[in-house]
This record gives sequence, C-alpha cells and structure tokens, in this order.
Amino acid sequence: MRNDNGQFSEFSGINPKPDSVRTLDDYLLALKEDVEEYALLQIGFCLATYSNSSAEAKWILHPYNFYTYSSEIYNTIFLNDTLLWLRDNGFSLDRWVDEGCVSLLKGMFRVDFKRLGDMHSDSVSFITKRTRNNGLHHLIKSIIEYRIPLVFHNGMLDILHLYDKFIGPLPENPVEISREITRFFVGGIFDTKEHLTSNVIHKLEQVSSLRNKNNQYARYESNSEAVTGQSPPGIPGQGRARENTLMSRTREK
Repeated sequence: MRNDNGQFSEFSGINPKPDSVRTLDDYLLALKEDVEEYALLQIGFCLATYSNSSAEAKWILHPYNFYTYSSEIYNTIFLNDTLLWLRDNGFSLDRWVDEGCVSLLKGMFRVDFKRLGDMHSDSVSFITKRTRNNGLHHLIKSIIEYRIPLVFHNGMLDILHLYDKFIGPLPENPVEISREITRFFVGGIFDTKEHLTSNVIHKLEQVSSLRNKNNQYARYESNSEAVTGQSPPGIPGQGRARENTLMSRTREK
C-alpha cells in the first residue's frame, strides 16, 4: 500500500504576475510577497492510497478540508473580487470564522532531523510553527516525518504558504527558500502541470519539482563562483505559479 498526498488551498487574494519576473529569483520573491500579503483561508489534502489487496488494484482517495481562520491574522489583504468569488463558489465565510483553527499562529514543535531522515543536519531543530496541538498540526508534522510525497497542480504558491503558515517565515534569499522547502519536504514535491506540459507520460518521479529547482540553484551557485555576472537560472516558460487560482478564475468569469 502506498500513500501520496494531493493538496489544494484557498487564499484571500493573489497578485497578478509582474512583468519584472524574468528569473527564478524573481519568481520566488514574487511568490514570497504574495504569501506575506495574503491569508491562507482554507487548506485541503486528498490522501491517495494505492491498494492492491483486493482482486482489482486501485487508488482510494480521502479528501479533507481545513478552515484556517485565526484571530491573530493581521496586516493581511483581502481582495473584494476574491471574497465574492469564494462566496459564489460555496466557500462559507461564516464557517471559516466558526470552524477555523483559531490558534493557527501559535505554538512550537520540534523535529529531530536524525529521526526524520537525512535532512543535512545532525541536531535537533526547534521549528517555529503556527498551530496548536490539533489535527492539522499532526497532519503537517506527519507529512514531514513520514516523507509523504506532495502532489500539486501549478502549486509553488501553495507550498510556500504551507511553509510560511505552519513552519516559519520564508527566508529572504531565494536560494535559501528553495533549500528550506526541499529540506523539509523530503518525500518530494511534484507538480502535475510540469508533467502535462512536458508531453511526457511516464512515472510520476520524472515530473519536474522543487527538487529540480534546488538543483538549478546549486549549479548556479557553483558556476557563478567562476563566471562573474552570471544570471540565475530562468523560469521555464516564465510562468507564474497558481495561474488557475482565485484571481485568474475570477478573471475568467
């Protein structure tokens, strides 16, 4: 039996892609700005379990949604168009307030990197995390601890929100952002949009992921030591993550 996890989110807004985005550095910093400006209103996980115990092997899907309201949300932008789109598509702002994890921004848990696996540290790290001892807390911790693969569609923004809201503030440096994401989510981060646009129909492990982005940075850093003024790796297609999220879906209406 194999477990994978699909993840989806709703935000209080998303910025249009700036024309200045030309490199991977620009890309990550633009997404970081989104993450810091907008709230994560809901987070959903779909646990995919592959079972071959019966006569017919099959994938079994278990979807779960969590409202992530917090009384400690502050300095956050709520876009009118986004809230209207959410309401018109069944998102309950009343349930968001009433059922949300009101202590989302509090608490700490510790991760023993030696116990969780080779995450390039031999010490016990105390991670500033923003949830209490609740189901959502345990879910995020289990994803990290058991190296559960994460599967998104055009989901770079989702994973950065996940890090920022449940682990700690994103680093200021784009290289460190990439390193931190791949350091925590050791099970792998796979983007089905990369899979679809690559015209390759093979194993999921061949899909481009943040791990590939991290390797790009590693090559850029090592090469830049010898080549003065070298540009960082570019963004394939210069696409912006979450093009299919709230604002774009609003524009399509």
